[in-house]
Amino acid sequence: MPTDVERSRRRRLVYHALCPHLPAADVQRAVALCDLEFATGAFSSMRFLNRLGQTVPGIGNPVRLFEHLQKLIPLPADQIGPDPTTLTPLPAARSGGVGTGGVASWAASAGALLAAVESGLASAAPRLAVQWREQATPLPPFGTTEALHSVIHDRYLWVCEAVGPVLADKLFSQAVKAVDALPGAATFPPAKLL
Repeated sequence: MPTDVERSRRRRLVYHALCPHLPAADVQRAVALCDLEFATGAFSSMRFLNRLGQTVPGIGNPVRLFEHLQKLIPLPADQIGPDPTTLTPLPAARSGGVGTGGVASWAASAGALLAAVESGLASAAPRLAVQWREQATPLPPFGTTEALHSVIHDRYLWVCEAVGPVLADKLFSQAVKAVDALPGAATFPPAKLL
């Protein structure tokens, strides 16, 4: 029977490997499926993805998801990212690494954007995602668009230095698309904060 530490590691693997590629509801179902299906036995990436494909329609390319899981497996748990059961929900909806309630302010839009970038970074370069969290400048809760833009610009420059401008642009572009899909994003578009 797996220990609590092993169950936490499995949830981390599933959550951080799938978050950039699946909608939040599907990621939550995947984490729940992982807990349920492998509660008493050994975890198998292939068996998990096969079962996920039967449970969640339209998961996309399982080979790509398998590759993302495999990238994270050798890492220590603290470099994979936090256990999703310990994450504080963000004020915005989770879609490709973002929270589930919608974007109700500029601060929520900025928070959702940065969460989506972190999720993408965790998938592309898990060790850098740990550094990202450690060095993150907190967003002002009621900041002006200029103040929020300044924080996001600093984070963009950090990502450019860490992974290069091409991957940084890709991560931020994917994050903008994820946040644009949220309710309220038309009123508080994340692209205006870049």
